[in-house]
Amino acid sequence: MLNNQSFEGTVLIGPSISYPLSDDRVHGIINDSLGFFYRDKVVQYYSSIPIVQHERLLNICSIVFQLFNHVYISPETVWERNGELAEPDIKMEKTDLMISKNLQSNIYHERLFEKKMIEMIKEGRVEELSSLPTLKEEEVASVLSKTSYFRSNKNHIITLITLVSRAAIEGGLHEEIAFSLHDRFIQQLEEITTLEEIRELAKEVLYTYAEKVRQAKNERYSKTVTACKDYIYKHIYENISHNDIALQVELSPKYLSVLFKKEVGISVSDYIQQTKIGEAKKLLAYSKTPISEICTLLNFNDQSYFTKVFKKVTGVTPMYFRERHHLLDRK
Repeated sequence: MLNNQSFEGTVLIGPSISYPLSDDRVHGIINDSLGFFYRDKVVQYYSSIPIVQHERLLNICSIVFQLFNHVYISPETVWERNGELAEPDIKMEKTDLMISKNLQSNIYHERLFEKKMIEMIKEGRVEELSSLPTLKEEEVASVLSKTSYFRSNKNHIITLITLVSRAAIEGGLHEEIAFSLHDRFIQQLEEITTLEEIRELAKEVLYTYAEKVRQAKNERYSKTVTACKDYIYKHIYENISHNDIALQVELSPKYLSVLFKKEVGISVSDYIQQTKIGEAKKLLAYSKTPISEICTLLNFNDQSYFTKVFKKVTGVTPMYFRERHHLLDRK
């Protein structure tokens, strides 16, 4: 509080939590902190804490600040200023809260998380991993150990390591390399003593496997063909032509055709179509974007042509694919 610009004290509002804690979570906290003799008091304490959504808490703080200091600061301003002042680990906590909010509103859920992650690993798309949460928010993730919150997090990462190891093998990584990484990461995990170390290891697992898959895929092709494939992927939402790619790699269109088909087995045009359809499949499965809009985003001439190409590549229509694979509305 300020009085004539003189600091007089601080008003604390709380405690509160933004979502209810499950019994398993509370018991895990008790076990981790060795608070067995105070179990009833701890349970009673967490049960008594009011649940206040984060946005509402910001509004309350903004009003209280105005009452004491006669200055209005909007909740949006508070959020922005906190973000500027926050240390990296605090910013990570805010990101985790946003992930938690998304999970609670069913924007992301476990099947969607795993499907997207597995596809990225199988394709070796390292650059996409930054958009994917490496750890499902602990507050809403399923509890894999009722005796310890910390052990539950470790068990989640063991599942993660197993999933990405299998995905990497399907993506072309040699089994011996995948299994060797699997065992190494499990051993590292068991030596970890903090939640922050668990988060960092989860990131390392994803990036390491994805990079290994990318290396394995790139070893199959010359640098020129690899450059062509990377260019196509990076410009997937643009109108890509054979001549554009030839210009990019400084080859004649005719020579590029021969080289690309010799190494990849299909023409450049067919590869562009297949890559665009692969992207369309993700949009159909992971979003509610209308099919007509997906067609426009991926630069197909019209929806009829998009449907024709999609069926040629996948064997089914976009509508049928969405009905079979769409995950957002499934439990």
